[in-house]
Amino acid sequence: MSSQPLIGQTLGRHRIRALIGKGGMGTVYQAHDELLQREVAVKVMHAHFARQEEFRARFLQEARTAAQLLHPGIVQVYDIGETGSQPESPTAGPTAGLLYIIMEYVPGPNLRQMLETLQTRRQQLHLSEALLVVRELAQTLHYAHRRGILHRDIKPANILIRPEPSASLPFQPVFTDLGLAKLLGKGITTPGLTVGTPAYMSPEQALGQTTDARSEVYALGVVLYELCTGTRPFPAETLTDAIRYHTQEPPPPPGRYRADLPPLMADLILKTLAKDPA
Repeated sequence: MSSQPLIGQTLGRHRIRALIGKGGMGTVYQAHDELLQREVAVKVMHAHFARQEEFRARFLQEARTAAQLLHPGIVQVYDIGETGSQPESPTAGPTAGLLYIIMEYVPGPNLRQMLETLQTRRQQLHLSEALLVVRELAQTLHYAHRRGILHRDIKPANILIRPEPSASLPFQPVFTDLGLAKLLGKGITTPGLTVGTPAYMSPEQALGQTTDARSEVYALGVVLYELCTGTRPFPAETLTDAIRYHTQEPPPPPGRYRADLPPLMADLILKTLAKDPA
């Protein structure tokens, strides 16, 4: 079987065109809505999640919640769906037993790709632009937090760059997967599973403790550090690394990596990375 078995297949009225990327929850494809004649993104949940009844119930609940978020800084959820038949059936096709979510398609790169392009060119974001990006992201998170929704996996790869001007930038930074990381929380897959990406975890998140909006401030602080310096404060690749660095090690002064960083801005970055949420 092809490594991209869904290319050319149809889910409901959506024909799968191309692979966009793979993540912890599923695989994302670009698709064409043949009724409304528009491009969409389709996230197909990994099969081992889709087979869990508890996950399916939580998926419907969380996707409904995510669909209520209407903000230019958040990828809009259009619809959810599931296909019949079990994938283990000898007559099952490649679309059997799938659980998927239909979302707005954002044609631009993500922030990780944007940073990698700058690094290849030996360039950095202007400090004013880095601040404006994080300011817009913070305003978007504030909107979500007021509605009781945490992202739980803030990182550049989960921030898309819509190629249209925002109020203060020539592009619009847009969160994807906002609220959906909760699907990988305790009781759904492995008991005690810690959700998130090691390099961007708050100390309490790395320890598997309860998180709140302050944990998102920490993760956004890691993003700001990276936007300003071109590097992450900690080289955390595993959960063990995350616990060590985020709970015990002080972040290197960001001015070490960027001589023109104003002290006030360096202090702001370090404040977001305080070990104590208070």
